[in-house]
Amino acid sequence: MKSSPSRSSPGGGCRLRGFGVPPETVARFAEAHGLAVADETDPGDRVVALLGAVDDALLGQVLSPPVVACFEVAGEPEGFAERLLPAVADGELFVSLTTATAYQTYVACHFCRALTGRAGLSGACAGDMEVAVHEAVINGIIHGNLEISAYFPRSHREIDAYGRTVSSRLADPRFGGRRIEVSARLREGAAEVSVRDSGAGYADPFGDPGQPLHRGLRLIRALAQSVDVSGGGRRITMGFAR
Repeated sequence: MKSSPSRSSPGGGCRLRGFGVPPETVARFAEAHGLAVADETDPGDRVVALLGAVDDALLGQVLSPPVVACFEVAGEPEGFAERLLPAVADGELFVSLTTATAYQTYVACHFCRALTGRAGLSGACAGDMEVAVHEAVINGIIHGNLEISAYFPRSHREIDAYGRTVSSRLADPRFGGRRIEVSARLREGAAEVSVRDSGAGYADPFGDPGQPLHRGLRLIRALAQSVDVSGGGRRITMGFAR
């Protein structure tokens, strides 16, 4: 009889399953992190999905039980052992994508809908959460990982230049390969969602509320019950009533 991974093992007894990932890559991750590989006929009740080519269809497919975390194999692999495994061992939902993939997919939408189904959130709360998380993800992509300062283009030429800068940095592995991580923890009467980027961070995250750089944070603060910025501006945690 096949033995089940212990909840005290890395990842709280999760098993690995690949989606568009070669079996040898799944096996390498499993061996490196002391995890079992999920059997397709009996995947277990907690699965970490290793993702190959990621699009919205795949995210919508995999972000449902028994999957508790998704990790895109491309780009920089940092964060798997340091943050993903402790998060899922603690009962969190976790997604880690490259900047390029997060920019091209509706990660906030898929993540919040998956969390709503698991947590039984009300429609109003789920809507506020999705808007706030989307704003946090976009901030993490543009201002964090791509290191593009906030400004308001005043002409078509400036808009075109801004678009070229975004496209160029997304195509550059030094920027596009950085990680965007979204995680959620359910507490008594509340759901906490965190978004973490891999950029340079910034000081005084709330600063002067009249500055354009902080308008996204003001929107998030209007939608969430609580907001905490940590990690030198690289991580924002939002609380929502359940």
